[in-house]
Amino acid sequence: MSFSRPQKKVYTEGELYEYAVGALARRMRSVAELKRLLRLKVEAETEFGKTLVELIIRKLKDQGYLNDSSMRRPTRRSAATTRNLAACA
Repeated sequence: MSFSRPQKKVYTEGELYEYAVGALARRMRSVAELKRLLRLKVEAETEFGKTLVELIIRKLKDQGYLNDSSMRRPTRRSAATTRNLAACA
């Protein structure tokens, strides 16, 4: 008796977009981080999977939901605040 893996759900563009927006709603993510999450949901080794992930990323960037430079700003402020607090202690 052989066991087979369950088939991976095939996501449509709309479903994958909704998943990506939900992931961004839960927490701000970098482009690379979101790509990694999306690749887990599609067959990333296929041309269709790669194209779909890139399409979703482009759409999110165009709509202003995804921007790596805006992610860096709070981190810098946070690091500066931490240094100031450490100096006061």
